Amino acid sequence: MYQIKRQSSFSESLSVQNKKLRTFSEDNISITCIENLSNELFYEIFEYLDGYDIYKAFCNLNSRFQYLTTFSSISLNIKLCSNARSEVKHWCKTVIIPNIHRILSLNLENESLINDFFQTFELMSILYHTPQLRYLICDNLVESDSNVQIEQSITLSNLVSIHINVCHIDFDEFEMFMKVSSQLQVLVVAQEYGKAYLDADRWKRLIIEQMPHLLRFNYQYSEYDYNFYKDTSLDVIINRFSSPFWVDRGWIFELEINIYIPGVPKVLQHFVFCIYLGIGK
Repeated sequence: MYQIKRQSSFSESLSVQNKKLRTFSEDNISITCIENLSNELFYEIFEYLDGYDIYKAFCNLNSRFQYLTTFSSISLNIKLCSNARSEVKHWCKTVIIPNIHRILSLNLENESLINDFFQTFELMSILYHTPQLRYLICDNLVESDSNVQIEQSITLSNLVSIHINVCHIDFDEFEMFMKVSSQLQVLVVAQEYGKAYLDADRWKRLIIEQMPHLLRFNYQYSEYDYNFYKDTSLDVIINRFSSPFWVDRGWIFELEINIYIPGVPKVLQHFVFCIYLGIGK
């Protein structure tokens, strides 16, 4: 009986204390609903959020938030992490395509996600719809299908940097691809096979005509066929890349040759021909 009374007394004490705290809170703090915040404040908040999260959290709340997320002029940085193909296609259709003019960056983290995405959208088609793009990194650039026409009218005036980690397209298609921007300042390319890429005069024309503002150029060429060495005059190649056009710009030229020597373990029985070109920092 005593324990029950003590519990009852303790409960009443807590109730009185809560009332006092609630009264203090109501008297001294004005509670503001999130919908009372101004549009300008929401725009500032959105700048710190991922574009995918903005749509997922705000778009379907009410008509006001739908308008803020859909018709505002704020730029979007979108990061897709889902592994579900259906969800990726849904967000491409409902978020990415309607807002292509607002997207600053698009981050696809999952390798299978990247494959699914680029089965749906050709790279040139994506570039055509991303006029604000500034930096482009291609892990593996491969030739287009024969039935895919490259959009020659694409012009990305804000694109200043292109990195191609592995380039598997011929020089003709590469030249067409490089017409996307005349403001390019940084070009990094790693090329495997394709003797046309060793034409110094062709590179010179491409740089002068399509990349007049180029500040940094790193180029690596690798050839794994020993017959290439027998059929190619390396002295001629080196001399052409040593002309005043390259030297005056502070180019770095490095030639590496690894050739099979009898008695060397089989794992090393290969030939590698590498050229490294670089300008700037």
